[in-house]
Amino acid sequence: MTFTGKPISDVILILWAFSAAFDYLDFIYLWQLKEYRLDLFREFLRSKQGTGFLRGWRVLWRALFAMAVFTFLRDSFRYDTYTGLHIITLIILCVDLLYNAHLYRQKKLRRPVVTGKACLILLTAIGVEAIIILLTKQMNILLLLLVFRFSIASGVVLAFRYPTMMMKFWYVGRATKKLKTYPHLQVIGITGSYGKSSVKTFLTHILRARYCVVSTPKNINTEIGVAKFILSTDFSSVDIFVCEMGAYKVGEIKLIAEMVQPNIGIITAINEQHLAIFGSIENTRDTKFELVRALPQTGLAVLNVDNPYIREGEINIENTRIETYGLDEEYDPDCRIVDVSYADRALNLVYQYRGKTHTLTAEHLSGEHHAHNLAACLIVAAYLGLNDQEIGARVRSVESPPGTLRIFKVGKATIIDDSYNSNPDGFKAALYVLAESKSDKRRIVVTRGMQELGDRSEYLHERIGGEIAYTADELVITKPDHADALKSGVGVKYRTIIREIYDFDRLESYLLDRLDEDCIILLENRLPPHIYRSILNQSTHERTNNT
Repeated sequence: MTFTGKPISDVILILWAFSAAFDYLDFIYLWQLKEYRLDLFREFLRSKQGTGFLRGWRVLWRALFAMAVFTFLRDSFRYDTYTGLHIITLIILCVDLLYNAHLYRQKKLRRPVVTGKACLILLTAIGVEAIIILLTKQMNILLLLLVFRFSIASGVVLAFRYPTMMMKFWYVGRATKKLKTYPHLQVIGITGSYGKSSVKTFLTHILRARYCVVSTPKNINTEIGVAKFILSTDFSSVDIFVCEMGAYKVGEIKLIAEMVQPNIGIITAINEQHLAIFGSIENTRDTKFELVRALPQTGLAVLNVDNPYIREGEINIENTRIETYGLDEEYDPDCRIVDVSYADRALNLVYQYRGKTHTLTAEHLSGEHHAHNLAACLIVAAYLGLNDQEIGARVRSVESPPGTLRIFKVGKATIIDDSYNSNPDGFKAALYVLAESKSDKRRIVVTRGMQELGDRSEYLHERIGGEIAYTADELVITKPDHADALKSGVGVKYRTIIREIYDFDRLESYLLDRLDEDCIILLENRLPPHIYRSILNQSTHERTNNT
């Protein structure tokens, strides 16, 4: 059966174009969210959210319907223009259009961030379909394409891996050469399972007391991201470059370190975050220690000795100066955290370092875990020549990066914004901040759970559920992936109310209604972007009106 140029065929082609565009935008969004990485995407497909995606209309139900039509009904229709196959194809594509219109009204229509790569993948995928249709001119082929559309999208993404890899090494090579033209530049590398963004933010702020400092922006910590940042930055008047380094597999920190050639390396902590991708905690540890192994003999490694996985890795370090920080006297840290307290909305800290007692106050920080982050900064700042007065003055005005335990008022509610975090230790720290708030206010935890924890996911979510039960009056679960483990951990002992709100409109309505109540809301891990923006817009609107 061919496309004959009759009106019904023209309508089908128009609807096909809409269907292909919406489908491929959705598929590319998911691949982009997982950084176009097969390991991350595979882990997503194993989750409940991924299973729901595979069982949805775009992948399963439309494919089953189309295959049934293609297999069982094609021979029962006459091969002319207005056969039943045309009609059924038209019906499927109309249902597709209504489905996408429904998602649009529900604010669930997903689309990727506009980048050159995303646009190229979109045009290539649609082009593949268009070429097949033009070459075959068969209506039944169009139905078959609906069945394999997700496979086509994934195939195009994977086909781009090799050009992308070549492009990545090209960027990395250019960035490496560029940094070598700045021999005066001190480079500080920071890595860890958590805490690296906070340490980067704090250290950059503190060192600016004396130096011109630049640091990688938020979320920029991969090889290609760091390379592009280097190529777009003028380092001619810069004294220090603070580089955050992230990784999902062995060798990725090494590649970044070889590019930037750090003089100082900081490992903040190691835990189960991304365990499903790394495969084992030993792989995670070895990857983080690639930073230390890249340091020169004249360099400095700054390590959190309270972390057991860091203590294990420290044993194998040779020919590099090491300074440690921590709370536990047993491990003899060079910079020991003596006391941490929170009073008058300020974090007060006492350290012993180089035979002196240092008392510091951070007026805009919440969370006693920041004592470790600031200890790393204290070591590096002193190593680079800052005196006690300079360090103390800068610590006083330091602030958390966005989405990491920032506290602000919206309406009558208090928001603890920890939406950037996704690891067990960070979650516990946020719950501790929540526990320190006024006990007469209702405490609400809003979370989708923690991602990529591998075989320990259920155990860790049950433990976090127990912490939530002890701390909060209400738990709102926004994704089904870890709901059972969280609910099991919460139990019934403390009568914590559990709400499962997976519909975006209901979730947005619920949260906006809470802003009119005198309560405390902890946002732990990502919210749907439009809901997060709604809350922030309410805060901005209030500040504008007050002004």
